[in-house]
Amino acid sequence: MNKNVFTYDYLRHLSIRRYIQLLLDGWGKMDASNQIAQTVWSKGDYIARCIRKWGDHFIKMKEFLIHHQGKHTKLESLLNDEDFKEECQAWLRQQKSESRTPGNLKVYIEGM
Repeated sequence: MNKNVFTYDYLRHLSIRRYIQLLLDGWGKMDASNQIAQTVWSKGDYIARCIRKWGDHFIKMKEFLIHHQGKHTKLESLLNDEDFKEECQAWLRQQKSESRTPGNLKVYIEGM
C-alpha cells in the first residue's frame, strides 16, 4: 500500500473524529473545522471546508466518503459486449450510406 495514501486516510479519519468531538463539546462547525485544519493539517480554509464535508457526510450516512484521488476510472468499451456489437453492426448494415452517421448511430443506441 502507498504510505502517502495511508497517511492521508488516517488524517481524514482523525479529522472527522476530532470534528465530531468538538461539535459535541459545543464548538461551531466553522471554528471546529478551522481549528483542525490548522492543528492537524497545517492548512487553511480549503481543508476546513473538506473537514466539514467529510464530517457532515459521516454524521448523516454513518460511513466515510470514499477517497478517489490518485485512482482512475476503469472503463470498458461497450463494443466488448458481443450482443451490443452485433446489434450495432446489424443496424449499420441496414442503413443507407447517407443515413449512416455517428449522430444517427447515437440516436439508435440511446433508443435500445
